[in-house]
Amino acid sequence: MKKLGFFVFTLILFFTLSACAFFSEEENVVFSLPCEFNGQTVESFLLLYTDGIHQNTLSSAEKVFPAQKITLTLSKNSTAAILAYPIIDGKKEKPLGCIYPYSNEIQIENGFSASILYTLYLSSSDNPKQLQDYLARFNWERFMDCISEIQDPWQLDTERILQKIASGKFKKNDLKLKPN
Repeated sequence: MKKLGFFVFTLILFFTLSACAFFSEEENVVFSLPCEFNGQTVESFLLLYTDGIHQNTLSSAEKVFPAQKITLTLSKNSTAAILAYPIIDGKKEKPLGCIYPYSNEIQIENGFSASILYTLYLSSSDNPKQLQDYLARFNWERFMDCISEIQDPWQLDTERILQKIASGKFKKNDLKLKPN
């Protein structure tokens, strides 16, 4: 009888603790950083991230080191922008990035897309939860695919892209070069 009581107690405890994790509005996500950038050894990374609720701003950015695994606490069911600026010879380079949950690999190919999402989060004065919901509905996977077709996305008209996404009217043909 004691064994049955202990088993039932253990089972109840297990389900109680599991339910707490299951109903949590946050999750811990692990990301790893490369050791090289464009064939050069990276000294460190300046890491910026936000999901609209959790963020690390420029004034309190984390310095992380190559090949280090980092764990970020992010809101479940929302998109998060992660930017990692490689520091090489003391100089900050263009960022590597990813948009979670679509990827958890921080790569050069997704640096531009992640910077767009990051800027949208930081430039809005909307309610953070409403902003999360709005940006989660945007098709970031398709956006990243379109950006991957462009040789140097950093030459695109960023202001135009930001305005079109914010207004809900973005189309692929909005990917135009900056005016001279």
